[in-house]
Amino acid sequence: MRDFRRWALALGMLGAALYVAMVLIGQALRPAYAPESTFISHLTAVGAPNARALRALNDAHGICLLIFAAALWQGSRWDGGALTRKGYSLLLAMMTLNYVGYAVCPLMESESFTSLRNLTHFVMSIALILAAMASILMIGVGYRRQAGERALGAFCLVMDGLIAAFGVWTLLSMWRWPGTLGLAQRAMVFSLDGFIFGLSLAHTLRAARPVFLQRKQPAT
Repeated sequence: MRDFRRWALALGMLGAALYVAMVLIGQALRPAYAPESTFISHLTAVGAPNARALRALNDAHGICLLIFAAALWQGSRWDGGALTRKGYSLLLAMMTLNYVGYAVCPLMESESFTSLRNLTHFVMSIALILAAMASILMIGVGYRRQAGERALGAFCLVMDGLIAAFGVWTLLSMWRWPGTLGLAQRAMVFSLDGFIFGLSLAHTLRAARPVFLQRKQPAT
């Protein structure tokens, strides 16, 4: 069971890497695509070139993050404070919606931005980012309250601040600076990927230590 959880925790790093690979490969295979001004979702939109292969990578990314979030949530039930547990519960809910929601409601390349399906996709994306920011904030504050976890808590809060700042840039780009929309969204999403990769690395290294060296934190 311990070995399975260690591998499940490592899937966060794999999932983050798969998403970055999907974006870079998708851009390379589509010369006419303008990454600096176009949403990432256009790479996997129904009707887009190479969308089926890219969606397969995106699905693999989603499954990895769902398993990773489930492992974190399970671990927080016996080794974490109340706020950290709530943060991981919200993170698991967000990862579930991320996987199911985008599968059910992908962007449609042939439809306008104001179509019902594409608007639903857009609203869902905003909800997911807000849920991610809220969960990371709870996790970060929860860790800051635990002895021996303050550095990890600071990392969470710094990454949450970056995601929020780039999120504001993305909204402003939609309103005033459409030429930087793709750059802003990538900065925001890749910051989230950076948080997931760092959190996964920290917990994977911890799980790999011998049991007698692993710290047990008092719940707060």
